[in-house]
Amino acid sequence: MPKVIWLAQENRTAEQQQAAEWRIAKKHLTGKPPGTQLNPQSGKKVKAYEDPETGEKITLTHRYLIGHEGEIFVKFNGQALGQGICGEVTFGQTEDGHMWAIKESSEKPKNSQEGKIAVDLGKAKNYFKYQGKHYQVYYFLGTPLDKYLKEAKQSLTQAQQYDLAIKMARVIYHLHTGKYSKEKTSYAHLDLKPENFCIDDSGELHLIDYGLSEILPGKLDNEIKGSPAYLPFSVAEASKEELDIIALLRSLYLPLCFKGLGKVRNRGPAAQQLNTQWVFSSTILSQNSTLSQLLDTTKGEVVNLSALDIACQLILLKYGLHSSENLEKVTANPQQFEQDSQLLESLGLNQAAYLKCMLEQRDLVSVFKEYTDKFLILNQFDLNQPIYIKKVLANLEQFSQDYQYLESLGLNQAAYLKCLLEQRESIDLLKEHANKFLTLNQYELNQSIYIGKVLANPEQFNQDYQYLKSFGLNQAAYLKYTLDQHDQFAYNCQRLKDLKLNSRNYIEEIINNPERFEQNYQHLETLGLNQEIYIRPMLNNPQRFGEYCQQLKDLGLNQASDLARALDHPQRFQDDLPSLLKLRKIYDDLSNEIASDRLKVRGLFAGGITVNCQGQSKLVPRGIGSIWLEIIDKQGNFYWMKDVSAALTKSTDQARLRSSSQQQAEGQNSNLFFATYRDPKTQAVYDRISQLP
Repeated sequence: MPKVIWLAQENRTAEQQQAAEWRIAKKHLTGKPPGTQLNPQSGKKVKAYEDPETGEKITLTHRYLIGHEGEIFVKFNGQALGQGICGEVTFGQTEDGHMWAIKESSEKPKNSQEGKIAVDLGKAKNYFKYQGKHYQVYYFLGTPLDKYLKEAKQSLTQAQQYDLAIKMARVIYHLHTGKYSKEKTSYAHLDLKPENFCIDDSGELHLIDYGLSEILPGKLDNEIKGSPAYLPFSVAEASKEELDIIALLRSLYLPLCFKGLGKVRNRGPAAQQLNTQWVFSSTILSQNSTLSQLLDTTKGEVVNLSALDIACQLILLKYGLHSSENLEKVTANPQQFEQDSQLLESLGLNQAAYLKCMLEQRDLVSVFKEYTDKFLILNQFDLNQPIYIKKVLANLEQFSQDYQYLESLGLNQAAYLKCLLEQRESIDLLKEHANKFLTLNQYELNQSIYIGKVLANPEQFNQDYQYLKSFGLNQAAYLKYTLDQHDQFAYNCQRLKDLKLNSRNYIEEIINNPERFEQNYQHLETLGLNQEIYIRPMLNNPQRFGEYCQQLKDLGLNQASDLARALDHPQRFQDDLPSLLKLRKIYDDLSNEIASDRLKVRGLFAGGITVNCQGQSKLVPRGIGSIWLEIIDKQGNFYWMKDVSAALTKSTDQARLRSSSQQQAEGQNSNLFFATYRDPKTQAVYDRISQLP
């Protein structure tokens, strides 16, 4: 909101300069004819005035004007607020801080009733004239709507845009029906456009600039009034009211291309890509065909709608209630509907559900008015849906008593109120077990789903809570888990109890990682290791337990004895693991070669060893057999031997003795007649094993 700004001058503060100027203005203007001004300059020369209180010579920083009723206005350096058809408008302020818009023109438009109409509507002070200048002082009514929209449009929600549109339609409706006229006279504005609406700090809308306004009803007398873009194609065919209606619709949304005042027109170049000067954008209209149809003025034809009709339809559209059935109800008595909707707004009940109830049963308006406080409670807790409104309507006093009772228990939150509305008999349980529900409140778990669970079994909830509390685990996340997964929680806690493992740390583990606990427990159970001695290390370090299981699985060591050994001797397992991985690699290599019969015994004096591989007896070279027997059990499976390092050393030593590099170093050559002959594939196996790091 603008205001006059005072600056420090010479040796005076801004406040002292302001006080001195007002003293001078009152001295020189009091008793003078309306329209007399006091200016900082006389021609081009700056003029100094004597302060009647201090005697100082003061140079004024603003202009002053005396009004029709003797009030003095300071004009903000003559800065123009706007340039209308009939004159310039500057901002003014009285000494008490009230703000005004001062319209000054060199001539009064012919047949203009602006002053009379503005005064009649309570928007202006009486018109006056002085030395050939015409003055009209208006109450300052806020920011012009076009400026407001340009600044705020991008941040306005769809609901806020509807609110603006509804207010604009209402303002025109009240103008057309003489609601705010002291003489009860109906007027047509005849120059409607966004810049002639103002919005104040409270969000209320006002009309300004009545320079072209006329009394209703009737048509214009062979003249054109208004801005071309806001006029129909043919002005002569339109009544004054119809001229205002098409201008209102185009103030809500101006088409990109349209017919107006006898020709096809387009938005101005600067507005082609923007919708910020009008209330609704093309995007919103593209999403709502009913709104688009209502605001369509492309053809420039007058429409058979009143401002009231437009307001009513916009209200229905805003709340998603625009249907043929509802429109028929509204059309039957639009004045009543508009009054009722305004009443709901004033009561704070301007939500779709109340409007829907009112459309279904009009006499509910009086009930909403009488019992507003009860429905505001529903609003407070976001329970203003038709189902709950109807339940309150069914027994208003019961609802009031129940809510007061919830307040007394400390349970006046949305979920409890919703619970009572849906299941009235639950009030006895809420009363009996109030302490349990206060526990829910304490941990911010007072949602409908948890209230329902506690209502279903309050004692079970109490037991779970006390159990957690006994271990110092009475935290929201843990309590929530017991409510969400009670059966799982109870079952796992019983497991721990049976194993004498029900300690704080272990309970935390089964709550924080229930899936991991179940997976690990099932693994132990499958192997027959679900005893305290193995479950304890699993709980102490579940991550390491999982790693052990995976490492053993990768080694093919899936026997219970292997996992038991790893859990009993974790450090030994970690020490053996690198060697086990190498031995497993040797096992896989040999297993594939032996099973495929690729390791042949060759030469006249060759001797082989029969070994068990994958359930079959196979004859393999003696060296291969020696390595194989180091790394398998009696069934021919890879196993975790007692001395892993020794097994690896023996295996690699056997391979190195027979490796190609060793033979070359010793100068050995295969003799096909007197020695054994080593198959190339067998030689390759020895070489691979000997090269293991």
